[in-house]
Amino acid sequence: MNDGDNSIQSYIELFLTEIISNPNTRKIYRPVLEDLARWTDREKGSSRIEVFEKFEYEDIEAYLTRLARNGASCFKLERARSAMASFFNHLGNIEKVLDNPLDGFESIKRPVRIRVVPSVDEVNDVLDSIRDAAACWAPRDQAIWELCYEGLAESDLVA
Repeated sequence: MNDGDNSIQSYIELFLTEIISNPNTRKIYRPVLEDLARWTDREKGSSRIEVFEKFEYEDIEAYLTRLARNGASCFKLERARSAMASFFNHLGNIEKVLDNPLDGFESIKRPVRIRVVPSVDEVNDVLDSIRDAAACWAPRDQAIWELCYEGLAESDLVA
C-alpha cells in the first residue's frame, strides 16, 4: 500500500490480502467490507480511513439496521458483524483506531421459534372425533396422541 493512500478501500484490500489467509473468509468478508466503505462514504462524507477513528456503536447499529431493512437475514447480519469486528481489530492493531466500536456489540442470534401447542380442548376434540369415526381406534394410537401432547419429542416416540 502506498504511504499516501489512506482510503478505506486500500486498507480493506491490505486486510484481505495480507491478514486474512483463508480464501473462503476473504470471499465472504470482501462484499461486506466494500459495502461498509460505500456506506461510510455516503453517510459520513469521507472514504478516508480516518473516518473510522470516530466510529461508534451507533454507527455500526445504523449500518446493520440498513442491511436488515434491505432484507438481510440474521445469518448475513452476523457475518457482517464478524467481518467488521475483524477489520476494526486489525485497524486497532495498526493503530488506525483507538477503540473497536464492535466491542460491546453482541453476536446476532437467530430468532427462536416457539412451538404452538394445541389446547386441551383442541386435543380432546381430535381424540373424540377419531373415537366417533372409528370405534375400533386402538388404545395405542390414543396413547401416542396423548404422549405427543404432553411434550414427548417425535424422535423419542418413534424410538
